[in-house]
Amino acid sequence: MRGLPQASVLGPILFLLYTTDVTESATHHGINICSYADDTPLYVHTPVNQTAEQSVKLTASITHIELWRSPNYNAT
Repeated sequence: MRGLPQASVLGPILFLLYTTDVTESATHHGINICSYADDTPLYVHTPVNQTAEQSVKLTASITHIELWRSPNYNAT
């Protein structure tokens, strides 16, 4: 079993601690983020002529989040 029981006192605090790092990483790379209860999409608005540049930024942000997440997430 992973996670916390629903309505746990620590649930909201631990959720904020976990998602704060994701938000900071995305904004550091200039990526927009919208956090919902169980969904955190990353997105960029860009002119067509800057699509490649923004794609690199988005990829860098996702890679940074994945590198952070790997040691902090136990998939067992």
